Amino acid sequence: MNLTNIENINSSIDRCNSHTSAYDISIIVYRCFKNEYRYLGNSQWEYFDIATKEWKKDIRTLKLKEAIKNVISDLFTVRAMYWYTQCEDNINTEVHSKYMAEKLSRIGYQLKLPKFISVVIKEARSFFDIYAND
Repeated sequence: MNLTNIENINSSIDRCNSHTSAYDISIIVYRCFKNEYRYLGNSQWEYFDIATKEWKKDIRTLKLKEAIKNVISDLFTVRAMYWYTQCEDNINTEVHSKYMAEKLSRIGYQLKLPKFISVVIKEARSFFDIYAND
């Protein structure tokens, strides 16, 4: 997973606060996994197997679904916890922080649901398409 630019990813996660769309989440999925997955078209995905250093078919996108369910969902949860701890003496800051934490927690939960994950994967196809991004 590519977390070299975690600030960029956190900023994208925060933007999902006001734009909770599968498209916005698919951007985060791409930023995290752009070197690990690729889309071949016709609903065919591949993942890079580090052990064999080869691209392998991701049958029914099981590996990508699992990665979204575990990694991306956890990123949203960790970011929600960050916002939860940002409460200050100012009531406006506290309300904003709690709102951000609640919203991001909800998205993290949605990313555990198979139907929502499938929608995110459909939106992510264009980012991972090896023929369109050459």
